[in-house]
Amino acid sequence: MNFAGQPLLSRQTLAAGRSLFLFSFAVFLTIRLDLDTSMMEVFDIPVSREIQSLAAPIGMATIFLTLLVHWLGDVVSLGPFNVSMKQKTDGLVFGQVGNSISLLESLIQTVDGLNELDPAKARVVGINLERVQVEMKSIQKNMLRYHKAAWVYVYIWSFGVPSLLAVYAAYLITHA
Repeated sequence: MNFAGQPLLSRQTLAAGRSLFLFSFAVFLTIRLDLDTSMMEVFDIPVSREIQSLAAPIGMATIFLTLLVHWLGDVVSLGPFNVSMKQKTDGLVFGQVGNSISLLESLIQTVDGLNELDPAKARVVGINLERVQVEMKSIQKNMLRYHKAAWVYVYIWSFGVPSLLAVYAAYLITHA
């Protein structure tokens, strides 16, 4: 999922989430389908079930930790520190604390201000400020749908699903 032409999550986060999901799903299927792993070899060395039951949780924990670190970094960078091109700070001069507002809200305020100053000048230029205001407010309302979809993508699909599958696979390993 992209915002302003940039992905919401880094490649590292997506790769870690995908790796955790696939590894956990493989463990889940192996246990649930009771697959025979006695012939499994790594570098032509046979791997016993005891080693597999020890290595799988360690592998999942390592991948989970990688996902957690990258995902937290991405979530933090989605905040106000990474949106300088997408926000305008009102009243920030040499350390003063200002109010951060989105560019859309800033544009709506500007149009409102133009409309209050001199609507006749806007008609001369051929701009119907009332119509522009209505359109911008409708865009602002539609951004709520995007916000909800982004929340589901970032919190549930990219972190929650792989994490829950890993927890369930670890549970299956310990109770198999």
